[in-house]
Amino acid sequence: MMKAYEAEFATVDLLLRSEYETRGVDAFCLSWIKYERQLRRIVAFLLYQSEQLTSADAAALRNAFLDNNGIAHGDMRSAIFRLSGHSTANLLDGEYRRLKTSLDHSYKIRQKLLHGQQSGQSLSRSDLASRIDGIREWCSRMSASCEREIGYDGFARAGSLRKANRPEVAESVAAALNGGSWEAFVKAL
Repeated sequence: MMKAYEAEFATVDLLLRSEYETRGVDAFCLSWIKYERQLRRIVAFLLYQSEQLTSADAAALRNAFLDNNGIAHGDMRSAIFRLSGHSTANLLDGEYRRLKTSLDHSYKIRQKLLHGQQSGQSLSRSDLASRIDGIREWCSRMSASCEREIGYDGFARAGSLRKANRPEVAESVAAALNGGSWEAFVKAL
């Protein structure tokens, strides 16, 4: 069986193997989108472990994320820590510093590319491919660690809006919400 994160990045692989002139930029941008989506899905999963949320609230949770258009990837990483008690540094083991440095460089490139600007770095397709490798490694490591620690990898098609039957995760989320609402938590991201 193919791992969920590998299946998620299959479209990136298709782009990279294509003959399209823009395949490096396209694959890089798609990789970044997949990284951010993984973080959002992990945060949504964690919030869904709250006793405040049931299946009837799934649309409301999705809409809360939709309504907060100022959420950045750093906010999501911080939210994972606050909700689960596991920092990304712990989840990525000894590779955090290296991968964060790589991701920080990729973020600068992402900002330029997604705003239609030149990066000023004369990036070749192989430069972008190495950035994609860094994003993929981050996602792969997060996937394995989050599956082990909280019960969801951020990519599995089973979905982020389900209960994991992990009392320690639900307790961590309840402590993070500290008697407040999940809606307030999402608005504050």
